[in-house]
Amino acid sequence: MLMNNEPKTLLPVEEAIARLLAMAEATPITDRQRVPLADAEGRVLAVDLISTLDLPPWPNSAMDGYALRVADWSGEPLTVSQRIFAGQAPEPLAPGTCARIFTGAPMPEGADCVEMQENAEVLADQRVCFSEPLSVGQNIRPQGQETRVGDTVLAAGT
Repeated sequence: MLMNNEPKTLLPVEEAIARLLAMAEATPITDRQRVPLADAEGRVLAVDLISTLDLPPWPNSAMDGYALRVADWSGEPLTVSQRIFAGQAPEPLAPGTCARIFTGAPMPEGADCVEMQENAEVLADQRVCFSEPLSVGQNIRPQGQETRVGDTVLAAGT
């Protein structure tokens, strides 16, 4: 049973946060533990996390469409020489041909452009024609666009 009937005074939120942060700064973390990622929730990263690979690891298609060499397209239909799915290793692109390619699939050697399928007219004889201008690098995610080897992915203290 409370003997003191005086009302308690509440701390303003900003002051409570400031006090908690001051206590945290006064108690530095000196112990490091290696834990599985699944157990890392609520923990603080002790060292920078450095990328050991490029992401994406190779140039890949940013959309479903057709991979081709821009210099090979003169407005005439190109023959579709292969289909490339994500996770599949493509064959080098033969001159004067294009490849049906899907989002995330690695670019075939020799291709420098992806034209989206919406701008393609598929003909009955495994050939395709494009209705929009093409440019080198179009719809391609370059190797390392997200992260390069040696980049800091997460900083210590995160």
